[in-house]
Amino acid sequence: MSTSIRPILVGAIMSSPVVAVASDHSIHFAVSLMRSERIRHLPVVDGQRLVGLVTQRDLMSAESSLLSAPFDALHSAESLSLPVSEVMRQSVWCVDVDTPVLEAARILRDHKFGCLPVLDEEKLVGIVTAEDFITLLVSSLEKRRDREDTGRFVFPV
Repeated sequence: MSTSIRPILVGAIMSSPVVAVASDHSIHFAVSLMRSERIRHLPVVDGQRLVGLVTQRDLMSAESSLLSAPFDALHSAESLSLPVSEVMRQSVWCVDVDTPVLEAARILRDHKFGCLPVLDEEKLVGIVTAEDFITLLVSSLEKRRDREDTGRFVFPV
């Protein structure tokens, strides 16, 4: 009798609830939110529908281009209040909650992505990041070590 191993699904390791912003939130708000939540990826939503993604790198690039322009107090204030929709990525790879983690990990690796928004029937329900995969790896290696250490007698040296 063979026992098949059921794959771990993205829904089991994703971060949820996900921190997200609306497309009309300002760049300044998004930067502040990322700093306070200590995150690097912000899905952009319209209600619960994903419309884009903004990353720490996107925002740093936008800030640096705004800061490199000649100083104009009125222009600078307006620039910081630009909506994230001006800098977000609109074409975003996503996975479903039922996607096997191996498939999601390969997508991250092959495309050099830092995250994948997680959808359930087109509704944003989470996000999976490289950190989530590292956490899974560490947990799996610790469980394996504990299994292998069980029942083994170690002689004192």
